[in-house]
Formats: sequence, C-alpha cells, structure tokens
Amino acid sequence: MTGGTVWDWGSNLYGQLGDGTTTDSFVPVQVVGPGGSGQLTGVMGIAGGDHHTIAVEDDGSVWSWGSNDYG
Repeated sequence: MTGGTVWDWGSNLYGQLGDGTTTDSFVPVQVVGPGGSGQLTGVMGIAGGDHHTIAVEDDGSVWSWGSNDYG
C-alpha cells in the first residue's frame, strides 16, 4: 500500500499475519513494525509461505515473522 505498509488476512496460527497475535482474520490487518511497535513501512517486496512471511524494505532491511520450524 501507499508508504510501503503491509496488510494481510487469513490463517494466523503461527503469527504469519504479523499483527502481534495468533488470531485468524477474515479482514485485512496491518503488519506491526520491528519490536512489535508502530507499523512496518517502506516495504518494496514481500513473500509468504504456509507459516511465515518475509518482507524487504526500500533500504534493504529484511524482516520475517511467523513460524521458525526449520530456522
């Protein structure tokens, strides 16, 4: 979205929505920023798997949230 914010919805058993909860959501929720505060911004690329999500910011920072089953 504008400003590189990220919104998502769906299953959240492993925290893969990035909203700081493990509650499923049928409506879009905004991904929180690093450390669980504010909002993640400046995102220019994103990828999701079954239990995780990865985002890259315009400054090259990479963030991931959700399951870490395999490191």
